Amino acid sequence: MGDADGPRLIDPDAREDVRYTPMIGRRRRHWSVIISVLIALVVLAGGLFGAWRYAMGQYYIAPAGEQVAIYKGIPDTIAGHGLGELVERRDTRVTDLPSYYRQKVNGSDIKADSLDQARSQADYLDELARVCIAQRAEVLAGIETVRSGVAEATRVLAAEQ
Repeated sequence: MGDADGPRLIDPDAREDVRYTPMIGRRRRHWSVIISVLIALVVLAGGLFGAWRYAMGQYYIAPAGEQVAIYKGIPDTIAGHGLGELVERRDTRVTDLPSYYRQKVNGSDIKADSLDQARSQADYLDELARVCIAQRAEVLAGIETVRSGVAEATRVLAAEQ
């Protein structure tokens, strides 16, 4: 393990000049990492902004208490915060709608691309509710007529016996 000059020992100071020599490649690597992170952040921010703009351009119909209402945004929540904002509350009660449309309103399944389109859909729901209310009134009046007829027939039969 030795040579003509004697045993080889490791000299700790022999490579000390290399240790403290500035490294140009390391500095470039830092800049490329910083630029990559900045680009990723810009792309992420752009995507979030685009999603927010899309969501704020949408409308949907959902209940506000017992009434039908128009909301701006989307019917979802993030971290407990709703992504919809009440725009207009209608006089129509959700319970006055036919069951199919009641389920659609309760599930926030009626969507629109503009406020005018949402109002048009809400007007249609208003009309459906008016028809349902009228039909229920007719049915109830018919039931009352039948009841009074049954009561009268019962009285006549009781008087004949």
